[in-house]
Amino acid sequence: MQINEKSPARPARIREKLGTALRLLVLLAVVGFVVQAFRERELGLAAVYAQFRHSLTAPHAVLLAVVAGLTPLNWALEALKWRELARKIQPIGFREAYRGVLAGLSLGFATPANLGDYAGRIGALKTAASGPDRRLETLGGLVVGNAMQFYVALLAGALAYAYFLAAVLPTPTVAHGGLLVVLVATIAFGLWVAARRQVVPRLFERVRWLRPFGRYVRVVGQYSAGELGRVFGWALLRHGVFTGQFLLMLVVFGIRLPATDALCGVTLVFFAKTVIPAFHFLSDLGVREFSALYVFGFWNIGPDAVVSATLALWLVNILLPAVVGTGYLLRLRFAPGVATSRMVQPTKPE
Repeated sequence: MQINEKSPARPARIREKLGTALRLLVLLAVVGFVVQAFRERELGLAAVYAQFRHSLTAPHAVLLAVVAGLTPLNWALEALKWRELARKIQPIGFREAYRGVLAGLSLGFATPANLGDYAGRIGALKTAASGPDRRLETLGGLVVGNAMQFYVALLAGALAYAYFLAAVLPTPTVAHGGLLVVLVATIAFGLWVAARRQVVPRLFERVRWLRPFGRYVRVVGQYSAGELGRVFGWALLRHGVFTGQFLLMLVVFGIRLPATDALCGVTLVFFAKTVIPAFHFLSDLGVREFSALYVFGFWNIGPDAVVSATLALWLVNILLPAVVGTGYLLRLRFAPGVATSRMVQPTKPE
């Protein structure tokens, strides 16, 4: 009798130990990538340090404090987006959403593309005490959230590009005008997809090679116009927050431009970072640097100041939150069998 009672528990204990080992390996990988980031950017960090020593006056210290203070707000807005989208599948509180966002940000250092972001957010969701595990069904919500943030960057980028062609670029060509037309057409296409969002799950059902993923995008057609409007609002506010952070960093590192020119340059940098694919967050940093150097080169801004500003913003807005997110990696639950009884308690309303 005792053998029959203990034998089912053994596989569960093995799965739990394997899950703990997996999370420890992921944690070590993330720490390794963070160390690699510092090593690869040694010269850039030295330039930032030199710029800080030169620019760290009392008014600049206040600006840096404001930039750092906006970082939690930046990721809180992302957490509000994620909560709005994920709770279509299962209830989720703000704290749980925030932990998932930071865990995904941290896990992104060790994984290509957005895989770490997806795994971190889904792994941070609580598994059901009974019934099927539906966490993977929130993948559709993640796609909607990323698409909405992309759409905001596209809107802002199109406006900035139009201003750039009219006021900054010496001799715009037909190709430049054609690119602007493509941007406007893409914006219109995005509006059409939002209006006909119920078509997306049907497309996955009809196309044979997409059919296995149909259950994960089914939620896309279930969002109401009000829910999408709120997500768009959070995305718009978030874009405004990190744009403001970048503008303040330009001031800190001595980059003086007319307000419209500075806003145009910052918006174009974020737009380029959005549309240019990056392998992981380290290559994302390279894309940011390259874009900033190219865009602000039209205003003859020194490369040291531009690189220092982008690196400082990356440190404050990406690296530090990712380091904080490592504290949540050991709580991730990648499979139902890994969850403990404590992890599956009902979420307290937040």
